[in-house]
Amino acid sequence: MIDQLKQAGIAAELFHHNAQGGLGDLPVIYPEIWIKSDSDLHRANRVVRDFAARPNPVDSLLCQQCGELNPSSFEICWQCCTALNPASAD
Repeated sequence: MIDQLKQAGIAAELFHHNAQGGLGDLPVIYPEIWIKSDSDLHRANRVVRDFAARPNPVDSLLCQQCGELNPSSFEICWQCCTALNPASAD
């Protein structure tokens, strides 16, 4: 999600992304995304809604930048780091 926000030109920071790795008596801390500017909040919410509304991806996605096939669970190409478009399925 942080990549989609940054590609939309929205400055954001990801916090606590490794916190769920602990087990035992540690409190549960979920990852958080903080939007740096209040003026970007509505656009950020739209990016999140659009992301959640995407259809489930197919088995693999073809990167439009480098032509590499990527697993459907990827959001960016592992080869060139370009955002993947689920509509470009192979």
